[in-house]
Formats: sequence, structure tokens, C-alpha cells
Amino acid sequence: DVAGEWILHLSDIHCGNHHAYPVTTTSPGAVTKYSMSDIIVRSVTKLRCSIGMIVASGDFTWGYQREGFLDAKRVLTDLCDELDVLPKQVVMVPGNHDLARLEVKAAYEDEYRRFRNEFYEHGEVDDLEELRQYCLGSGWIVRCVGLHSARNRSGEVSDHGFLDRPEVGYKEYLDALLACNGGKWNREELLRRKILNLAVMHHHLKPTVSYAGTDVINAGVVLDGFDAEHA
Repeated sequence: DVAGEWILHLSDIHCGNHHAYPVTTTSPGAVTKYSMSDIIVRSVTKLRCSIGMIVASGDFTWGYQREGFLDAKRVLTDLCDELDVLPKQVVMVPGNHDLARLEVKAAYEDEYRRFRNEFYEHGEVDDLEELRQYCLGSGWIVRCVGLHSARNRSGEVSDHGFLDRPEVGYKEYLDALLACNGGKWNREELLRRKILNLAVMHHHLKPTVSYAGTDVINAGVVLDGFDAEHA
């Protein structure tokens, strides 16, 4: 259970050498340069929103460098401190900029895993996909399945997102989610019970016009798998 009532969604903050904001707010003269976390906190405060959970959907860095991950951890930690949110109330998934995808496959997730483990302050976790549940102060129950869409691939499809079929990768989480829903998917019933199910991933399931190559290349297979297993 959490006291906050709203979900704060972050994506593509791209910390590192090309980040648009200072890590901490500075005043090098007459002009104050606000950090990203300060700008977000000021906006949330202005809207009078109490945050119950943060969803961070990948691309924490520009190029999986250690320095970028340290800055990203600072942003998330500052947000948690200022918004009265615990690290366990943060759902995160990796983006393509967070992984050394063209290097040795066994090690391409290492820096992201280190960043993730340091933020949550727990030991090594094998699976980057997970199911989390939160009961917000508004009475809504939010269940999030975090999916890893930035898997290491080669060739012309290396820049696209890719998800395993549910039965290969994350079926156990969908099964658990279905069990939590009472064994069925019923939109009207879930709304009546104030239950929100979220799938969190970095890449788009639906292609966009402006950013070619950012969609999940096997989105049809993924959606078919959802329907086949949990219609």
C-alpha cells in the first residue's frame, strides 16, 4: 500500500555527456539552471499531485556509460526523496541506449544491471522482467508487468525492439497477473474493482511515423501470444 494517488512516468532521460540539464540545480550568475529532478518536482507540486509510483521506461543514459548511470541514479534518488517515494515504488525497464548491444552477448546488460541493483540496494537479480503490484491512496490497484524489449540482436533489426513470445519469456508473470484478476480479463469488471493492468516496455508496439526503428519488430507475435494465452 502507498499513500500517493498518481503515477509519474519517465522515459528517455538520457543522462550523460549530452544530457540537457545539470545533475544538480546551480546558479552560476543571474540565471538558475534547474536539474531535471527539480523541474519535475516543481511541476508535480504545481499540479498538487501526490505520487504513488514512478514508471521509468528505459534509456536512462546516452550510451551505457557508468557516469551516465550514476547521474540517472541521482535523478531517480532525488525524485524519490522529494516526492516521498521509496525505491520499491519505482518500476524500471531497460532501453536500447542502456545496453552494450553490439558487444559480447553474455555481458551486454552488465552496466544496466549494476545501476538497477544499486538503485534498489539489493543483490544481483537474474530476470529483468517482473510483476509488481501497488495499492494507491486513491483506492486503485495497479499491476505492472515490466518487459525487456531491448534484447541483443544483430543485422538490420538491431535497432528495433524485440520481445520473446509470452510462453518463452514472461508467461509466468502473465499467469500471475491473470490469477490476481480472478482468472479472467474483463475490462468492465476490472474498472468496477478499480484495477489497472500495465505492460511497461521501452519500445513502441505500434510503429510511429517520426522515429523509424523504435517499434517492437515482432509486435504481432507478442500481441497474438497475449490473446492466445490470456484472452
